[in-house]
Amino acid sequence: YKTSVPLDKMEDQDAVFHSSGAHSPVDQSLPVDRSDIVVLGTVTDARAFVSNDKTALYSEFQVTVNKIFKNSNGLGIKPGSSIVAEREGGKLRFSSGRIQQRGESGRELPQKNRQYILFLKWDEPGKDFVIITGYEVNGETVQPLDGLAADFLHPFSNYGRHNNADLKMFISELETAISQRTQ
Repeated sequence: YKTSVPLDKMEDQDAVFHSSGAHSPVDQSLPVDRSDIVVLGTVTDARAFVSNDKTALYSEFQVTVNKIFKNSNGLGIKPGSSIVAEREGGKLRFSSGRIQQRGESGRELPQKNRQYILFLKWDEPGKDFVIITGYEVNGETVQPLDGLAADFLHPFSNYGRHNNADLKMFISELETAISQRTQ
């Protein structure tokens, strides 16, 4: 989300979130058809960056790939590979010490040292992946990365059915969705 105003001119705000709007289409909870790659990975590093024109904030996540469910981009990603995934938003510390959080309402950022099943789209200009959505793996369950803060309101209503879902059942449903779309 870009503003026409440089970020440093909005330092007085604690948080700046934009919404995709009530009329946005409902997200697919398993967007395998929009994903170039779907992986189980561990976030090993996370950093926020300001765009060159200083009007947008995004975060990059270093992800160690543990398992690949789908890989249609031909980039030779293998288990054990390290990839970079990005998402709009993050925390920005101003020279005054003030911290501002920015992003899109309902779209959370992965956390360092946690494991996720990530749905990723290759971004050729950036030479990295963009996070479409993801699910945090907590032991034997998964938790949606997106929608929780928005109480599964539109466009996040489909994520609710995977809230605290059994990991094995979730992976089975994911593998079925991938096989149905690649036939």
